[in-house]
Amino acid sequence: MGSLDEASARYKAGLDPCLNVITAQAALLSNQRAAVNFKMQPMVASAQLLKSLGGGGEAH
Repeated sequence: MGSLDEASARYKAGLDPCLNVITAQAALLSNQRAAVNFKMQPMVASAQLLKSLGGGGEAH
């Protein structure tokens, strides 16, 4: 069970405040953004390389 699922379950059971759910949501969003940035880095590097080699300009 993920942290968000666990926090939600504990909140629904009345064991934890809603703040714990919000904190778990924020952590999940941060992790998802980091994963997207990590996956995007090679694409950005490839585009920069192509541009520096003279490609990627305007269509002729």
